[in-house]
Amino acid sequence: MKFSNLLVACSLLCLSTLADAQPPTEKLYVIGEVRDKRWLTQDSRDLLDTMHLAYKAPSDFEEIMGMECFTDQPKLWSILSCATHKLQSKDGEFVAFINIFKPFTKKDSIEMKKLFPQFSHDYVDKQHISNIKGNLRGSLVNVGATTWKDYVSYLPDKEVHEKFNADTAILIPIKLDSMTYYKGTHNHLDALYLQKKGRGFVSFYMLYTDKAKKDLVKYKKAIEGIFRYKD
Repeated sequence: MKFSNLLVACSLLCLSTLADAQPPTEKLYVIGEVRDKRWLTQDSRDLLDTMHLAYKAPSDFEEIMGMECFTDQPKLWSILSCATHKLQSKDGEFVAFINIFKPFTKKDSIEMKKLFPQFSHDYVDKQHISNIKGNLRGSLVNVGATTWKDYVSYLPDKEVHEKFNADTAILIPIKLDSMTYYKGTHNHLDALYLQKKGRGFVSFYMLYTDKAKKDLVKYKKAIEGIFRYKD
């Protein structure tokens, strides 16, 4: 594959705010230019505006700048690779990494078809499903076209609308082993996907300790309250 084609493919399929995925240095650079050092850069804010998605900082959490890579933990690497947009509870017991994905359009599908005619490109309002399947495969679950649904939970429509004003919310519990605990202590991982037709989707990766699990409703309520589709 030509390198130029690979770049286009990444821009169409990854569709996240990869521009924010810079190493945690004193200053963040992209092509020699000092980046916006806010947790949500102007690029991210513009993307959220385009998606009609409102962000509200969670209480009792800190916005952590930079990027974390999980090269020494194969399962976390296969699921998260390198993660940004980190939120950490002030007690350190609960951590979340947030990904923001713009909508995959019919125009994107046409461009992908030109590059990879042998693959299906029906990702319009479905790109979150591809990501979910990737999460499951990364957690060593072999999933097929429909069997992936056996490993996830759909939140009730009423709850999804009231909490997020979204069309779909999908929760994925992912089992970790002692070799892949985050920081050696965060031994639970849940992924949450929010999606609205024509508006793209966001994913939350929530890592937490046994102590946090005892009060999980409190932590999740704070994290689940950070995004809401405006209309």
